[in-house]
Amino acid sequence: MSRISLWFSIGWIFLLFSGCVPSTVEVSPTQPENSLPVETTKVFSLSENTPTVVATDVPTAGAFPIWFDGAIPPFARELILQDKLFTVADNPENSIGVFEIGAPEGINAIQAGVLVYSLAVAFPEPKMSESLKTLKDIWWGTLSFPLLMSPETFKVFNAYWGEPTSNSIEVMEESLMLEKVWKTPGAMAILPFDHLTSRWRALPVDGISPFDSNFFPQSYSLGVPVRMVMKQPITLSIQADKNLFAHYRREQITFLAMTGVTALSRRTAQRMNEKGVLYPQENIGALLSSADLTHISNEVSFNPECPPEKAQLREALFCSPPEYIQLLEAVGTDIVELTGNHNLDRGVEAYLYSLSLYQERGWQVFGGGEAQAQASKPLLIENHGNRLAFIGCNQAGPEIAWAGENSPGAARCDLSWMKEQVSSLRSQGVLPIVTFQSVETEDYRPAPMQRPGDYLQMAQAGAVIVSGSQSHAPQGFSFIENNLIHFGLGNLFFDQTDTFLTSQAFIDWHVFYQGRYLGVWLIPIRLEDYSRPRLMTQDESLSLLKKVFEASLW
Repeated sequence: MSRISLWFSIGWIFLLFSGCVPSTVEVSPTQPENSLPVETTKVFSLSENTPTVVATDVPTAGAFPIWFDGAIPPFARELILQDKLFTVADNPENSIGVFEIGAPEGINAIQAGVLVYSLAVAFPEPKMSESLKTLKDIWWGTLSFPLLMSPETFKVFNAYWGEPTSNSIEVMEESLMLEKVWKTPGAMAILPFDHLTSRWRALPVDGISPFDSNFFPQSYSLGVPVRMVMKQPITLSIQADKNLFAHYRREQITFLAMTGVTALSRRTAQRMNEKGVLYPQENIGALLSSADLTHISNEVSFNPECPPEKAQLREALFCSPPEYIQLLEAVGTDIVELTGNHNLDRGVEAYLYSLSLYQERGWQVFGGGEAQAQASKPLLIENHGNRLAFIGCNQAGPEIAWAGENSPGAARCDLSWMKEQVSSLRSQGVLPIVTFQSVETEDYRPAPMQRPGDYLQMAQAGAVIVSGSQSHAPQGFSFIENNLIHFGLGNLFFDQTDTFLTSQAFIDWHVFYQGRYLGVWLIPIRLEDYSRPRLMTQDESLSLLKKVFEASLW
């Protein structure tokens, strides 16, 4: 959520030549890696002046000549050279040191950084994770599965793991790999984590992924160390960070957790009354609150005139007692979507009261508001340098749920206006996310009455993510180029656990890096006891992935 913010920045690095002292490394006290002490989430306006950032050189006597071993990939060379501390020597003999793949060995070597790679499959491949042992078995030829990598990546792992003895390693240009894995069932690929796009699906290796909010490159199986072997006796003083360069920059990543239907009423309310307001989040609260931005689609307004006993009644008009907002606080809510069709069940006063509760907590809303103009207005959020725009609307109605010119409610869908907004935002470097409250269907496949063509139009206009917020069951996917469509996530906190279909759902963990969308980590959940979701087991997850992928519109 948004209170997780910026980590330390690397301090000045000084190289001092010395002809009489051995190489030493002096490291100043530093915070734990990935500590993010400064708030970085803000609402921004496209009309505001963007400050100019002026780069200044490190105050040294000059750039120091270094050499790169042939296995160091081009992107890593750019990272090492970008601060202008080093320059490339005309030959190895004239360098002060050589950058190589591998952990430091000997007193003249230090760790310069870690290259972070991702194991990935084609998005529709029903696979959740892999082990380093399996990858090594493929590398050494004891298992035979296609494993793709670019020539540059192959050089890195050839230096790190040793020369492979396998015919399963397929080396090709990175631009050709995605099409290959989509056509080759079971194929996997290794590529730099920041080269991912949404049509890839990154897999954890031994349970660890660069898509984890608490990721540490040094403890990751596909984190490849780079060392600097110094050829001359020098003293190297490093402040604030132990590495000379950073490939993975946590302060430039945004993790967005998007969720499905939340309706704190009926039997969900009954369980909250019996077992505590926070009971529903016990299994997934820590996960949701670890995101930089946590999205909740809340479909029921809070109401001072709604005591807990009333909230649990099995009636058509829903309400939630004010104390239930503690549940949304506990899961780290940052953004509340208001496209649902039950928020006006108890009238305008309850709706406006709910808006005041969100505002008091600093939560942002979209897809609904005090009037149509506010309800349809894009929510612009900047987090860790990534600029996102949220636009939501209600397709399904009923009309009484929609905002009017001077009355609150959910935003009506105006596709022409929305397409213009999405296209304009994308042209300004903002990444649009569009959500629909469509007609509800309980099927893995999107139904015609759900109007999936509207989702496609938003993706064609440039929305990087188009998501269905209405669905009480998990639904399939589609793509327009690299723009992802998820037709429905299913429930988050709601009581529909009577059928196997509606007891399943997804949390979509979207990842943005340096102003680009890298893709989604699909987190399957199972709703139990009318209220409480838990993470699915491996077998449950694979079964769900197969079903939704078969129901997808590829």
